[in-house]
Amino acid sequence: MNPAALGAALALALPTSLPPSAPADSVGAVLRDSSERAALAEVLDGRLVLAADAKEDEAVFYKEALRTLLKTPTGRSLAEAFADLPGGPVTVRFESLERIGGKAVAEDGKDAVVLGRTLLSWKPEWAAQQGAGLLAHELLGHMLSSRRARAAGVGWEHAACLEDEVDAGLVGTLVTLEAGWRFLDPGAESLLKDRPAYEAELQWRQPEYAVALRDAELADPRGALRARLAQVEGRFDTPQTRELFGRALRERLDFLESRPDVRQSLADYAAHPFHREMEAAIVLRLARLRTLAPPPPEDQSPLSGDAEAALAPH
Repeated sequence: MNPAALGAALALALPTSLPPSAPADSVGAVLRDSSERAALAEVLDGRLVLAADAKEDEAVFYKEALRTLLKTPTGRSLAEAFADLPGGPVTVRFESLERIGGKAVAEDGKDAVVLGRTLLSWKPEWAAQQGAGLLAHELLGHMLSSRRARAAGVGWEHAACLEDEVDAGLVGTLVTLEAGWRFLDPGAESLLKDRPAYEAELQWRQPEYAVALRDAELADPRGALRARLAQVEGRFDTPQTRELFGRALRERLDFLESRPDVRQSLADYAAHPFHREMEAAIVLRLARLRTLAPPPPEDQSPLSGDAEAALAPH
């Protein structure tokens, strides 16, 4: 890796104030004083706007999630980077989503982060930790890298690649663990064990991931998508799911067939400095995650044993 790419990746990936002597999971040892955190929160208040129709419980959850996020080394470092980027405010709003999670979207030229309402019913301590990770995933993962990519002139190419979701997932997981969460979700466990296998499986979780490209697929995106389309029938049991994935893949293939310039831009993106920086940042985040990850026994999944009871909504 060349020095410029490494320096940019470090800026993307590492907490700026983590002392070399501090234990990797010792959040208290790396927090700045409260006045500095308050100053950063004030800066972000000008860059983040809670939707005008937000309910009281949504406002409380959002403020606590942001406060918790800013206590973590990864969250604070990336929040500083986000505050320094040009661009208008990001609207944060809540919706009833089918699963725990959120999404980062650009609507009519305006950026927004959507958070699911499910976490609002969780116990406050767990909700704050998971909320911080969710906000980090959408805002400091997807939205931050999207704005950087757009500034570098490769916004569409970055969004068309699976690196966007892999990076955002790592950002959210790191913030959640640094905030005190003690369970590693199965996806993060899989990523730590075997990244290629994790990415191959990730592409079948949602239609939008199915059309996203891995590094090895950038040279021949049509071939990669045709191969996935051929697997849809045998991959899913229900006609509805097969239709969702099949339609997404066919639409992206039709677009690529009609746009040789886009196919070339994807091939060129493989060697683009921004892409190299993103890959280097992912590698560094994985290394950080290995220092933070709890022990790997089966009961570390948040959907098993004592963890399930502890997380029961109230």
